[in-house]
Amino acid sequence: MFAKYNVELPRVPVIYLLDGAIKYLGAPLGEEVRAFIETIVRISVGETKLRPKTKKGLEALMSADNSKKVEVLTVVTPSCPYCPYAVLMANMFAYDSKGKVVSITVEAYEESDIADAYQVTAVPTVVLKREDQDVGNVEFIGGVPPESDLLKKVLDYSGVGSQ
Repeated sequence: MFAKYNVELPRVPVIYLLDGAIKYLGAPLGEEVRAFIETIVRISVGETKLRPKTKKGLEALMSADNSKKVEVLTVVTPSCPYCPYAVLMANMFAYDSKGKVVSITVEAYEESDIADAYQVTAVPTVVLKREDQDVGNVEFIGGVPPESDLLKKVLDYSGVGSQ
């Protein structure tokens, strides 16, 4: 399974949902467990609760022939009260986009190398990158991004927004 999902050791624990469209690097502890449970519930009932405009934007991403996959990496800590909401939104983007958006939750204490690489000083920190890029860009710091702003960034990174 490590080889199938390209999991690097010693990056454990890891949790992959929806064939890797939703990933947790580090255990979802503290406040983060709420988003983890809510993600499972929403996937189970097939309802993301995203706005219709967001769903329409994600449909455009899925139907575009030349769109790139976009990773939304959310760096969190167990005590942050805002982090679960940022993670849940990214997870629902991944679910509604059928994996064209990949949501990666990074627990900053367990995966400090990633947090350090993006110079995280406040959480949640949301980093976006295209599938063909090695390093992403910090786009949102210290709060839950508005759904419409996250959608715009995702579409821009995918190449759909710039058309």
